[in-house]
Amino acid sequence: MALAHREKLGQELLKRSRRIFEQRGRCDDNGARIGALLDAGADLSLRQHEDGSTALLLLIGSGNLVLSRLLLQHDSPVNLQDDDGEECIRTAEKNMKDFAVAKTHDSLIEWKAFIDEIRSKAKREKMFKEEKEKARSHANEMLVLVC
Repeated sequence: MALAHREKLGQELLKRSRRIFEQRGRCDDNGARIGALLDAGADLSLRQHEDGSTALLLLIGSGNLVLSRLLLQHDSPVNLQDDDGEECIRTAEKNMKDFAVAKTHDSLIEWKAFIDEIRSKAKREKMFKEEKEKARSHANEMLVLVC
């Protein structure tokens, strides 16, 4: 039941993130509902049926750094790709050029710092995945020896 609830919250998060993407980063409630969904435990690994985007990919694509950072703070996965193979780092790098150039030098610095946060998180995710696979292989080897 808890997993189903997290998935339902995750679906609403995806829907809201898509709307923000379509409105080019504008969010009517300044992200209050997204914050509530995150605090309630929304599943951040869900993907849209249309293109495989996660909520984080959509928010990065919208140019809304505040909400994108909020998802990162709630441990949103960054190594997931959409159906076209786009991942968070690449999407942020492309958008940095589009959004930061149109604004100020400070905006460019914010985008660079955000990309650094994504890179750091991507490395941690990769290391965790490798450690998990290593532990699984070791457990399987031990099981074979016991049998």
